[in-house]
Amino acid sequence: MRKMSSLLSKLDIDIQFSEKIEVQLDHKMIQQVASICFEAVEQPASVCIRIVDEMEMQHLNHTFRGKNAVTNVLAFESDWPEMIKCCHLGDIVACAAVIEREARQQDKSLEAHWVHMIVHGSLHLLGMDHQTEVEAEEMELREILILQQLGYPDPYQTDAPSAKHQMKRK
Repeated sequence: MRKMSSLLSKLDIDIQFSEKIEVQLDHKMIQQVASICFEAVEQPASVCIRIVDEMEMQHLNHTFRGKNAVTNVLAFESDWPEMIKCCHLGDIVACAAVIEREARQQDKSLEAHWVHMIVHGSLHLLGMDHQTEVEAEEMELREILILQQLGYPDPYQTDAPSAKHQMKRK
């Protein structure tokens, strides 16, 4: 397993790549995205971002969500007992092949879609979800604001009427 780590003031990001993955991701871009997403976290913290293939993602999705399919991103919040003072917020797992395919299908830049998926997973680690329409609207708004802050376009702005619904419900 290849690993990269970085320390951003108070956020430690561990980036892991599945052995089979050959993805060119800008490590500094990932740091910037994560630091913006987790800027409200007041104490030192750590996050792991793991880039995986479709087989690993399908296994994780089936094991932890009961869905026997690949998906673009999953987030696993840490569940340490309260008595253990652990600063690990959790893990974000992203499937490179799905993200690349979605970017092509949605006619978006690959970098912008990667950034969106990292933001999306980060917000899940911070407790946000999109199971209800209200939750989805709140999460989308937060994603849009973070992406604007980073200089990326609104990922839900599209001419295809079904794209917003498809992305929101993944």
